Amino acid sequence: METLRIAIYSDTYLPTRDGVVTYVLTLRRELEKLGHEAIIATTASHPGSIKDSHVFTSRGYRFPLYPQYSISPVPFSVNRKILDRKIDIVHSQTPLMMGYAALRYSRSKGIPIVSTFHSLIFDESILKAYLPDNRRTINVVNWNMRRYLGWYYKRCGKTIVPSEYVKQILSREISIDALVVNNAIDIEKYMSTMTKSEARALLHMDESSRIVMFLGRISREKN
Repeated sequence: METLRIAIYSDTYLPTRDGVVTYVLTLRRELEKLGHEAIIATTASHPGSIKDSHVFTSRGYRFPLYPQYSISPVPFSVNRKILDRKIDIVHSQTPLMMGYAALRYSRSKGIPIVSTFHSLIFDESILKAYLPDNRRTINVVNWNMRRYLGWYYKRCGKTIVPSEYVKQILSREISIDALVVNNAIDIEKYMSTMTKSEARALLHMDESSRIVMFLGRISREKN
């Protein structure tokens, strides 16, 4: 099997923990198991703090709408850092700053680019959570966001989505024919031998208490 060197571009990476980071970590690990080399291109508030020879960063600054994240206003500096790495394919995880840098890199090198669509960032529920409560503002941002996303993903060789549901939304909203590839799950993390009684003891819960499990990120747009 041919081994590839793959540049994975993401606006978020460790030490941040979210769904995209989990996806990137899983993707990197599984690619490396197959003998491929994964290069991570991302943003960081303190680039020098990342001690990983396969992670290259562009200086990021706190993003007001998501204070836990940093965003790079000039993401192209990361492209210069991997200029001579002989990348075979680019895999973008975002249509935003690092995603645009990924597009620029693939074009400059004449190599293919694919992109995974992770979040319905143009959805009204998300826009309402972070924008002023003004219908005109929300409509204008929604229209411009969908227009940009259509422009971006039409320039990628293939757009990957995690479900048929998202595929239909992208087809309807931005005229993209996406490929459904379900997100991988590391089932070993959930193969615990701990019993329910042991879990109750660990969490200091009595036997009459109900256990409610939530899987997901707690954020404003999710109420």
